[in-house]
Amino acid sequence: MTIGDLSARTGVPVKALREYTDLGLIYTLGRSPAGYRLYTDDAEWCVRFIGELRGLGLTIAEICQLTSTDRDDHGRSVGAHLAELLQRSRQRLRPMPSRSSTASTPSKPHTVRIWPPTTCAGPVTRADASYGLDPHPGDRPYRRHRHCPIALEESDPMSTDNLTADVFAKILPAGRDRALMRAALRLLAHGTPVTVTELAAAAGVPDLDPTQTPIGADVEYDEAGRIVGWGLTLNPTPHRFSVGGHQLYTWCAPDTLIFPAVIGAPACIESDCPITGTTVRLTIDPVTGVSDLEPATAMVAFVDPDRIQPGHLRATCCNPQMFLATSDAAHHWQAKFPGMTVLPVTDAYHQLARPLADAITDPTTTTGTSACC
Repeated sequence: MTIGDLSARTGVPVKALREYTDLGLIYTLGRSPAGYRLYTDDAEWCVRFIGELRGLGLTIAEICQLTSTDRDDHGRSVGAHLAELLQRSRQRLRPMPSRSSTASTPSKPHTVRIWPPTTCAGPVTRADASYGLDPHPGDRPYRRHRHCPIALEESDPMSTDNLTADVFAKILPAGRDRALMRAALRLLAHGTPVTVTELAAAAGVPDLDPTQTPIGADVEYDEAGRIVGWGLTLNPTPHRFSVGGHQLYTWCAPDTLIFPAVIGAPACIESDCPITGTTVRLTIDPVTGVSDLEPATAMVAFVDPDRIQPGHLRATCCNPQMFLATSDAAHHWQAKFPGMTVLPVTDAYHQLARPLADAITDPTTTTGTSACC
């Protein structure tokens, strides 16, 4: 998970998580291709435990001192330290017996122990860190993962593997609807409206009635009844999509990552972050992928596939899916849309957008029940 994901899970601000990491209280798996710090579920455990210690009155400096204890000092478990803290608290509260009576001695010391940095799970942000918390004492030491680190997809319940499978099942068009989608995108990429007859001929679908397709309620038309929007649109949206010298638009941010491979041409993309107002810019090439990304911290939002409603695909699927300029902006956007997943742009392209584009362009793929972009 990224630092933004960790913040969303724990409720701890990103700034504080950076401090914990720099102090060596939590450890990272390194950085993603987009430069984000990556963490496993172990980091979430450590952050929550740090929160428990702070709730008991320890400062960050005291927690650092606590976790710097040498493992060979057999009498210094976390439980023993907390017992000392509890004793000090009782002494302070003696003038207030009604409150001190609520404190009780733990029935047994906590089994969590301190571990030295030589057993951490991969890269750390401060190589000389002299302390850290071990959520797996004894039975699963960190040392086991140094040469075989946990994959990000395996450690994150909102994994891109699961998300991709859910998206494929929910929105990937099937059969003739996929042929219609391919044809509509390629025709609209020329920058002019498309008649229903032209679309039917290009897709090989006789007697076409677009209103009877799963995406029919969202297809856009001009006054002459010609199609001007089918995922790719001539009507302005927040997502500007320039291809083949034509200024077009898309219904959502992921569309901009998917469509170049379907159309078979590179596209220049601009989209404003709804939180910061920063314009996200990038180029997507079907051969070379993502380039010229600004800012480098940009992320892409994907809705929870379970929230997608057939017949209202644009409102429930497309509209919330935006570019976010930073992980902090992504955290705010996630708060507005529960269940949303945000990924760095490059990760989103390789792990979800490009596989979906390949499935759309493959006429032999049968997975899917509806059409959405």
